[in-house]
This record gives sequence, structure tokens and C-alpha cells, in this order.
Amino acid sequence: MGESLALRDLLLLKRAISNDNNAQVVSLQQKYSTVVPDNLLAWYNWEQRFRRKDSFATLLVPEDIPSKQLTPTLVTGNGNCLFNAASINLVGNEDLSVALRLLTAAE
Repeated sequence: MGESLALRDLLLLKRAISNDNNAQVVSLQQKYSTVVPDNLLAWYNWEQRFRRKDSFATLLVPEDIPSKQLTPTLVTGNGNCLFNAASINLVGNEDLSVALRLLTAAE
């Protein structure tokens, strides 16, 4: 799913929410629910080594937290950092970030 199409859908969602168009909200929610894998655990087995570690943020992690539990990861800083990070943690890349953003807004 292209990012421009998803951004168009985000604008449609914003309009649908402001106009109380629940049918449009549900339609968009269903459209993007098919993008997110049903069984995320199957996707979660991707190689941790493909993460881009954030060396500076690693210095900010408190010493009493085991390093295996918390790994600061670089994400694209485009204003969608939360969704980019969630996508990386779920599937190993930022491909789901727009769908996650739309689904969150629809919820």
C-alpha cells in the first residue's frame, strides 16, 4: 500500500470523524486491518541484528535495566516516530507505520 494513498486515507478519516461519518471510519478501519498481519508473533521472529541501534540513546538507558530488555533503535524522524518504532518492533521495518497510524486514529 503506497504512502500517498495512506496519507489520502488519513485525510478522508479526519474528514469522516469531523462529520460523524461512522460508515466511512469503519470502512477505512476494515481496509487497513487487512494490512496488519493476523498473527504478529509469526512476524516477530525477524532478526534483531537488522535494527539500527541508536548509540546516543543507549547512553541514556539506566544502568539497572538489562541491555537485553531495552534496545534503543533508530527510526525515521518524520513526526511519526511512535508508529515507526511500533512497526519496527512488530515486523522489523517501518512498512506498517502508516497503517498503524490510521488504525489508531480510527479506533
